[in-house]
Amino acid sequence: MAYPVINRDEFYSTFHRYYTGLEQDFLNTQRYVAIDRINFGTYSDEYLKLLLLICSEIDTVLKNLCHRGINNDQMTIGKFYKEMTEAYPDFCETEVVVKGHKFTLKPWKEWRESNSPKWWQVYNKIKHKRTILESEGGDLYLKKANLEHTINALAALYSLVNLLYKMANGNSIAGFGRWSMFNGLHSESFYIKNEEVISDEQ
Repeated sequence: MAYPVINRDEFYSTFHRYYTGLEQDFLNTQRYVAIDRINFGTYSDEYLKLLLLICSEIDTVLKNLCHRGINNDQMTIGKFYKEMTEAYPDFCETEVVVKGHKFTLKPWKEWRESNSPKWWQVYNKIKHKRTILESEGGDLYLKKANLEHTINALAALYSLVNLLYKMANGNSIAGFGRWSMFNGLHSESFYIKNEEVISDEQ
């Protein structure tokens, strides 16, 4: 894996600002749908828009993490898996705490070279088969743009942006994440725990 050459200014101007905009747009949906597991199946046009934007940015960030500066337009998420897990063998065990809520997310848990995470599969189906029925008598694929898939995709992007910041900041995550709705947790080989973890009891 070719580590990116990126400084803090570049990180903030090209990645951080865009991520925080996406996160704020997601948080704005709380006016209509509470962030709660009971609502995970809720579909909306706003989730559809956000899922497309978030996953597109995930693709961009992965391309910057894997062989930055090389033409990697043909890279698939399966090939990204190989590079990421060679550098961080337990990357798929990344846990992300949702601040102020009684659950954590493991957005990369299902990721394998031959199997993408559920939220990524949904993204691809929405992108290419939006108006096709999921099954006979079933819903359109676009109805899969729900709270569960959108928040998991956002947590996945958060974990990647966190890693990119760590690389831009001399292998330190000091100061990162205080502004976010998430806190990152991981094992020793890919440690992205932020300074203020919000527990379930708070």
